[in-house]
Amino acid sequence: MHNILIVDDEAGIRDSLAGILQDEGYAASAVGSGEACLDLLPKTAFDVVLLDVWLPGVDGLETLERIRELENPPEVIMISGHGTIETAVRATKLGAYDFLEKPLSLEKTLILVKNAVESKKLQQENVDLKKQLQGKSIIVGDSIPMKALRQQIALMAPTNGRVLIYGESGTGKELVARAIHEKSLRREHPFITLNCAAVPAELIESELFGHEKGAFTGAAVRHVGKFEQADGGTLFLDEIGDMPIAMQAKLLRVLEEGEVERVGGDKSIKVNVRVVVATHRNLEELVKQNAFRRDLFHRIYVFPLTLPPLHERPEDFPDLVSHFARQVAAQNSWKEKLFSEDAIAELRRGRKTSHWMWFVFPQIAGLGFSPTAQRYAISGLAEARAYAGHPVLGPRLRACTAALTEAAGGSADRILGPVDAMKLRSSMTLFAAAAPEEPSFGEVLTRYFDGQPDEATLARL
Repeated sequence: MHNILIVDDEAGIRDSLAGILQDEGYAASAVGSGEACLDLLPKTAFDVVLLDVWLPGVDGLETLERIRELENPPEVIMISGHGTIETAVRATKLGAYDFLEKPLSLEKTLILVKNAVESKKLQQENVDLKKQLQGKSIIVGDSIPMKALRQQIALMAPTNGRVLIYGESGTGKELVARAIHEKSLRREHPFITLNCAAVPAELIESELFGHEKGAFTGAAVRHVGKFEQADGGTLFLDEIGDMPIAMQAKLLRVLEEGEVERVGGDKSIKVNVRVVVATHRNLEELVKQNAFRRDLFHRIYVFPLTLPPLHERPEDFPDLVSHFARQVAAQNSWKEKLFSEDAIAELRRGRKTSHWMWFVFPQIAGLGFSPTAQRYAISGLAEARAYAGHPVLGPRLRACTAALTEAAGGSADRILGPVDAMKLRSSMTLFAAAAPEEPSFGEVLTRYFDGQPDEATLARL
């Protein structure tokens, strides 16, 4: 229920407005002075305030000005019995949503209140969305490499210099690009992304610069490109090392001139965009191989950043585990799961890449495994992958996926017994969700049948 506050020194108007708004389904409160209004607002969240201009003591315009200074102010509709254009203009400049004249029109009042409520709702959704996006730019870890990375971001973010981010797959290149944007002077403007490796070569120009209606077959409407969408903000180009060489020349021109031209268009469009790029490839080697333009390389190589892979900062494992557990729990309204020291130790043991964590952590955090099951499931992942290329076991194990993941139906209980079936269900649910293409049951069979499973065991399953 939306909360409305009425501020008027006439008791009759307060009572009648409150009654009408309550009949329309709103929660309505009323006070008789600006001082009472300012005293109440920090204590109670209101969506809309109906505020009389002429009040004893602190008048309506001063009250409005002080309301707008609050951290999360409500929308304010001003009311006046003898208002002037000058008063209305001043109220609008101070941030009033709209202006009503007495005697009040019931229909107009209700329409304005409804629209003001919707406006406040959109503002709150925008605030919530920004908080969510800021959460996505949190860089987790207190290891020396991560502290150094945060210091570099703090130095380069306030500038307009281009940033080149190097890093293996899964090291968080987009996360760092978003953090740079959030700490920059452009943070109130868009952050737009494009993965150059994911867009076909014949479409990447249209994606970056846009196209006019009829520019090519299938161009039924005008399309605004990523550069225009990011105007005033930041454009993140991921995997720039995979951009076609012909497209690199066009990108270079935009970086030099600050103008784009839509495909099929004849007009240059000014854009003010900070470009952040990322790649997992060695661009200097690509330059030597003539697979990447030298002049473009020097344009983007202003602030280089190299992201440390996880195996170079194992001390960050506990923080990452807790972060993902909180994130998944919040997204799904689950109780946060705690990881045992043994489970975290298994995560830290012998892992040489980073990207697998992004698949496994959320699944473990969400399924609520016991500490024993956590350790069991994590330690089995590498063993499971080892069966992928086995000429006999690989196909047979993959064929067992459906049967094993249906363990909840009871078939596994009959085959393995309740204890092993519980362990099997935990592992199969995890691995089926994290990497459905991999024969994760190989690990189960090895661990619970002491070595290579024989043909009789496979037949029973």
